[in-house]
Amino acid sequence: ITPVRGVPFMYNSGDNLALFNFELRAPFLLYYFPAIKWFGQINGVLFLDIGVTWNNNESLPNISSQSDWTSREEDPTKRTGWVMSYGWGPRFIFLGMPLKLNFAWQYNPITKEKSDRRYEVTIGIDL
Repeated sequence: ITPVRGVPFMYNSGDNLALFNFELRAPFLLYYFPAIKWFGQINGVLFLDIGVTWNNNESLPNISSQSDWTSREEDPTKRTGWVMSYGWGPRFIFLGMPLKLNFAWQYNPITKEKSDRRYEVTIGIDL
């Protein structure tokens, strides 16, 4: 599944997928430092991503079953199931390029475990 921020690229794969991305966007520093608008606007985003993959010969994984949540640390060969991440990041323009920096954590809501922080830098605008 892509883009689930906080998990490695192509972490899950399967014949079918469902993906939910929730973002809350707001101006980041404009309220505290009004003069920053002369240097460029910095926006911030809070996000929650959740996705699931499954194959044609399987049924949709159960969201409340611990065995249907994927964790690379437990079984690196398991490629289907639920995955969730959350995090935050600034959005700004630097040298004419729109940059997005994400700080994200993979989270398992059944076991309440979270991964180490992961970083992601991308170029592009938020639509």
